[in-house]
Amino acid sequence: MPQTAHGKAERETASSRHRWIPITVAIGYWILGAIWIASTDWLLYNFLFSSQLRLPFETLKGWIWMAVTATLLYFILRSALDRQHQFEKEISRQISRLDFIVQDLGGLWEMDLQTGALMTSYHLKAALGFPASFEDTESNWFKYIHPDDLPKVTAVRNTIQINFGRTVHLLYRIADAEGEYHWLDVRARIIRDENGKPVRLMGLATDVTETKRTEDRLEHLLNYDVVTSLPNRASLIRWLDDFLPKQSHYASILLLRLDIARFREFVSRYGHDESDSILRAFGERLTQFCDAPAFVAHLGADEFAVAIPNIRSSGVGYHYAESLLAKLDEAYTHGDEYIHLNVRCGAALSPRDGESSEALMVAAGLALSETKKSQTVKSFYAQGMSETYRLMVDRGQALRGAIERDEMSIHYQPVVSLQTGKTVGFEALLRWFRPNEGFVPPAHFIPLAEELGLIDVIGRWVLEQACLDVSQWTDDARGPFVAVNVSPLQLNAQHLLSDVASALAKSKLSPSRLELEITETALTQDYVGAAARLRPLLALGVSIAVDDFGTGYSSLTALRHLPFTRLKLDRSFVIDYARDDTCTVIIDGVIALAQAMKLGITAEGIETIELLENMQKAGCSLAQGYLFSPPVATDQAVGMINWDWFDYSREGLCIKKQPEDNV
Repeated sequence: MPQTAHGKAERETASSRHRWIPITVAIGYWILGAIWIASTDWLLYNFLFSSQLRLPFETLKGWIWMAVTATLLYFILRSALDRQHQFEKEISRQISRLDFIVQDLGGLWEMDLQTGALMTSYHLKAALGFPASFEDTESNWFKYIHPDDLPKVTAVRNTIQINFGRTVHLLYRIADAEGEYHWLDVRARIIRDENGKPVRLMGLATDVTETKRTEDRLEHLLNYDVVTSLPNRASLIRWLDDFLPKQSHYASILLLRLDIARFREFVSRYGHDESDSILRAFGERLTQFCDAPAFVAHLGADEFAVAIPNIRSSGVGYHYAESLLAKLDEAYTHGDEYIHLNVRCGAALSPRDGESSEALMVAAGLALSETKKSQTVKSFYAQGMSETYRLMVDRGQALRGAIERDEMSIHYQPVVSLQTGKTVGFEALLRWFRPNEGFVPPAHFIPLAEELGLIDVIGRWVLEQACLDVSQWTDDARGPFVAVNVSPLQLNAQHLLSDVASALAKSKLSPSRLELEITETALTQDYVGAAARLRPLLALGVSIAVDDFGTGYSSLTALRHLPFTRLKLDRSFVIDYARDDTCTVIIDGVIALAQAMKLGITAEGIETIELLENMQKAGCSLAQGYLFSPPVATDQAVGMINWDWFDYSREGLCIKKQPEDNV
């Protein structure tokens, strides 16, 4: 039996039961009255033989019956009225609750599928600004549905009786009384008769406009660049993945990767707000030049990309790139100035240079890198790059599962105190061993990981593993610290703070034993934003070190505002100390500045006793380099904890060698 028929049978049974209640009461009252009359008459006629004596008693028994029944009726009616009053109060409370729920969720509505008669609650009308007198007809409501959504709603309405089950769910736009569109989430239940035929629709319409706007904003943030509002790298990859299989054998996709040469100089001169406005103007010019179906994307920073389908030959692609660069070479107006941007372009064609989105992106990236090496403005991917390209693609594919295959490991290089000669910390350095290639230099696979969007996963693994390793060496809060490198992409990610907190929590490592190393270049690209991201990390208790200090273009303003605790002098400065007067003056000045700011100083690249003594005299507090030890595996690093590296002989300072089992 259908559920609707079953419910109807239950309701009819309950109604029939309620109808019999007054009949039962009446019959009971009649029976009790008859018993009272018969019994009292029998008593009177059997004990009072005189009719004159019976008359007053008959009157008395009547009054007794009236008093008793009146009293009973009073209490019965009072009890019934009390229950009725309580029932009405409960109904009122339930109605208020239901009204509150309906008002919060949306509006109730009901439609007769046979006659088309429609009833909507005042909540829905009020939410859309319609008066209570608004005509509740299907045709009247349909006039306010968005034209783009009307076919969908009409199709569902026309096919309910044929194609739908028990429920209907629709999301569409409808105009309010002022003409502004709202998103309605409509859910309805189909009510069927005993034969299973749909007869009514009962549903709830919820205004989800704000939720939809929030979803749209989140989707925009995930798929579009914040500065230029152009599609981002992820959107470009999806577009390529969608378009590449559709290209015929006689047409190609031309992918152009563009960047603005020396854009950092422009940022330094004009500031970030003005630089962003130039990036937006650049993006608008790209969009205007590249008509649909071309796809324009902002890959980040000063790099853009254009993908053009249906390119018939490499000559057409070359001409397209020439025309685009000529357009981009036109001056931009900035106040009273005219600004020329130096744009470089790397190009690749599918399927010749790559059959997948990843391969095509790498090929165009290699061509762009070639322009930087050759100092040209454009370069097409050439077969001469094939070996480098093949190796990069091969490494890129292998990188995705390197951690799971246990090909990644961390080596540790000791950091030595120049005052005590003891190991006080270790720098964690990532190593990748490929079975068919051997150790891949970090300079080869780290940029590739950044290019392929894998640096977040790899960086998070290094952070967690390094914290876990060092915490297992010693649980002393004053034990050696571990320095972990953080890439610019990790620094700019919103989840760096949570990643660090999670790694510390999992390993139970004291925050004072973790130092994050961030390159000077990454900090100075946006030192205001970098400072905002670093302060919570410093508050967590970790240390912040500026790596390769001296190789970037730091300003005193940046040094003043950036919250760090240590400077690491780049090897290129250290090796020329005391040999080059300019270098010596720079290092002495940096050390004096660091001491005044109460910052630690670590000298990198210590490879000789002479360099060690020079850094001691200069006032460096810590040092690391091959003079002490190259980066070593975990089991070897454990033996270096608290090792006393310095020894003095007749010849002067020398370095003590590690035991054979630790080397």
